[in-house]
Amino acid sequence: MHLKLTIAYDGAAFGGWQIQANADTIQERIEKAIATIAKEPVSYTHLTLPTIYSV
Repeated sequence: MHLKLTIAYDGAAFGGWQIQANADTIQERIEKAIATIAKEPVSYTHLTLPTIYSV
């Protein structure tokens, strides 16, 4: 299964984008959610880091 997601989020409550052992991260939350929906483990073969826009 291949998916393309465009995601917007307020990252103030997270410890960054990429999975870290000591922090809740966006990547971890997304992987868990997709794995729950797909009922199978999720792995990235290609990961494009988000572009950060500041206003």
